[in-house]
Amino acid sequence: MRKENAIEIINPNEEKNLKVPKGMLIAGKNVYFSRDSFKTGLNNHVMVVGTSGSGKTRKIVIPNILLSEGSYLVSDPKGNLYKQLAPYLESKGYQVRKVTFIHPEKSLRFNPIEYCKTTQDIQRLAHTIVYALEGKKGKENNRDPFWDEAAIILFCSLIAYLMETDEIPAEEKTIYTLSKLAEELKRNPGERETQLEKRLRDHSMKYWCKTGKPSWAYKRFKEFNLAPDKTFCTILITSLAKLCSFDTEELRVMLSGNDMDYTELGRKKTAVFVEVSDTDRSMDALVNLFYTVIMNQLCTYADEECKDSRLPVPVQFILDDFATNAKIDNFENMISNIRSRNISAMIMVQSEAQLEEGYGKSAQTIIDNCNTYIFLGNNNPQTAKAIAERADVRPQTVMNMPVGTEWIFRRGMKPIFTECFDLEWFEKEKGFNKEKKTRKRRVREDQKEME
Repeated sequence: MRKENAIEIINPNEEKNLKVPKGMLIAGKNVYFSRDSFKTGLNNHVMVVGTSGSGKTRKIVIPNILLSEGSYLVSDPKGNLYKQLAPYLESKGYQVRKVTFIHPEKSLRFNPIEYCKTTQDIQRLAHTIVYALEGKKGKENNRDPFWDEAAIILFCSLIAYLMETDEIPAEEKTIYTLSKLAEELKRNPGERETQLEKRLRDHSMKYWCKTGKPSWAYKRFKEFNLAPDKTFCTILITSLAKLCSFDTEELRVMLSGNDMDYTELGRKKTAVFVEVSDTDRSMDALVNLFYTVIMNQLCTYADEECKDSRLPVPVQFILDDFATNAKIDNFENMISNIRSRNISAMIMVQSEAQLEEGYGKSAQTIIDNCNTYIFLGNNNPQTAKAIAERADVRPQTVMNMPVGTEWIFRRGMKPIFTECFDLEWFEKEKGFNKEKKTRKRRVREDQKEME
């Protein structure tokens, strides 16, 4: 070992042909941890903190995906990971899919309403739609929650109606139709009841004759319909505003059906790359909805159809730019409970302060639920102070970390300061760099022709 900036640096074996053992998590150069949570007694959640350009993707994300351990749902802000990794994963027998919120008309289709099977599912979806744009911070502000809660009751009624009725074709049971139904709530002067009220009252009678049960949709609507005219109009405007971000020509194509059963992630090796813009925030509501629905689907599948409530194939959510991209509703509770279902999360942020800005008081809960914490360096004094306290060193020492080094914290172990993982030799080992070499050669040839 050698001393550098008063920190011990592990100088690992430089053998280029060293192989990473199977079933491991790559944390750093020659630092691997078992993914067997029963054996280790630890969860597989990983928090990766590092400034832009510190290597979160290249030094942590890509090496762990190349191991081909289980299924992956990968946040891919620039779309580069799909281009780089899809051919390799397909060669390893993976089913590879791409969901793009940048060009939704070219994406796999995703209709969240089709996932509603119970009234509990309906309430969960309605709650997610209402709070999708605000995230955790929106629910912590000082505004009156009455309007959002009233909107949830309305959406529960409308979604339930879509589930109960046979008068609307299955392909039209979408969020766009939800918006059209909400527009039928407009009260015209002199009319005793709205078009939607007439529709739901007639539906209630037909549903009773058909099933012998009262309509849950109509029951919820009567609760909503108690509001006086002025309050009613305000609630309606609030509700329509929640849906407007889903109403574009491109999104109508994406939301028109489902092209994939996402429980496949837990049944066979599958990789889903989720392309999300890191500059355009207009799709955040739908991205939030997507992650929430998929996470709940996997948990429900594990609980109802899998032995010991554990997915046969482990699923890892790899969430890049976690604090700045779409906020996943109720994530602090999800990360606390998904471990037992054989689901884990790898979260990348630039600093703890950034995570707190996005998730408020829940940020600390998210951090506390990650048994592995990797720090690649940044210039945030608050984060440096927290790292220094964990590592029992001075904050200035953390601020002056050499480029290419990292701190690794694992519950039950002493902190490790080491070099970052060497992806170059690992690419050679996995045969991943053949296509990359070809691409670089073509670029050089094109440059020569231009000269």
